[in-house]
Amino acid sequence: MKKIFFLLPLILLFYCKNRPKHKEINDLFLFNIQVLIQDVSRLELLVKSDSISTQIQKQFLNAHQNYKKVEMLSEYYFPVVSKAINGPALDEYEEDEGKTVPPEDVSQNC
Repeated sequence: MKKIFFLLPLILLFYCKNRPKHKEINDLFLFNIQVLIQDVSRLELLVKSDSISTQIQKQFLNAHQNYKKVEMLSEYYFPVVSKAINGPALDEYEEDEGKTVPPEDVSQNC
């Protein structure tokens, strides 16, 4: 019985090693990305099924809050994607055609 009490702390010591911080951050980021993907999928489903606007707004706010959890890493590692997701809708200048193109209205595509 005494051997068990002596071995238990040793076993716990070896199994409870601290993981490197970058792995913990990566796992948290991947988890939050999965939650965000699920929330955006639910939002898309609500929009396509013409749900009540209060349900859509609630789901949008939920997805927005979950985006804020990954925004910092997304902005740092994927600035172009983050700007496309969260940036302002600005006019774009097409150099080849020499004209300004207004931002696309996404609500017309749904």
